Amino acid sequence: MARYFLSPDLFPAKLWQLFCHMHLPEFAQQAKKLGWWRSLDSDRAKPPSVVELETSGGVLLKPPLTFSWYLKLIGIYDLSFGQVKVDTCDKCDNFKHRFAEAPAGSEIEKKVSAEWDEHRRGADTSYDSRNADANTTNKYYPLPLANDEKPAFNSLKKVETQTQDFGGNLRTPKLTVGEAYYLRILATFCYSIFSQARRRTVLYFWNEKIAEKGANNCVSIEHYQHLHYGSGATNLIKWYDGTFS
Repeated sequence: MARYFLSPDLFPAKLWQLFCHMHLPEFAQQAKKLGWWRSLDSDRAKPPSVVELETSGGVLLKPPLTFSWYLKLIGIYDLSFGQVKVDTCDKCDNFKHRFAEAPAGSEIEKKVSAEWDEHRRGADTSYDSRNADANTTNKYYPLPLANDEKPAFNSLKKVETQTQDFGGNLRTPKLTVGEAYYLRILATFCYSIFSQARRRTVLYFWNEKIAEKGANNCVSIEHYQHLHYGSGATNLIKWYDGTFS
């Protein structure tokens, strides 16, 4: 089951408070004047009712978006507050399991630890190389290309770096357990391309019943990307799912 993670320093009450400050400034000012936000200092506390506010010497108009609505939304979409979860490396998972199973201080543990360290050094080298390529692109494009900027293909003597990969299948909001639980993963493919020149990611979705997850599909996406979101660079560096081309 998929979970979506928000920043750990947020919680439902604070999210609602920030929303009110941004989109309902009049209501937020009233709340501050009446000292209403004090109840939002804790993620467990519930805000007082409008009746309680009236008896405390002021009237606070009820906003169209309520705290209860926020709680319901977070429940529907199965949101959590914590660190963002990312894909893990299969080799690292294997090393972690082997290291945990090896007797403490044994030669097996030392061998697994050495192999794991070598693997991580290789990964660090790859990440450093990718960052270096991104920094090279930043020198040619100190400011990201705007959405309406579409340089002609292969017209600029610059270097562009792109990172792309297939993503997870699109999921529906949280549903009750039952037949619907097994239908949460929609029949779609997701392919993402990040352009360093634009500092922007474009997600491509298509129905797997109509098209496949093959070379022809990827090529058509590449063509669309260059046609509509190209950087005009004469040199293109590609990173595919952790591998360099």
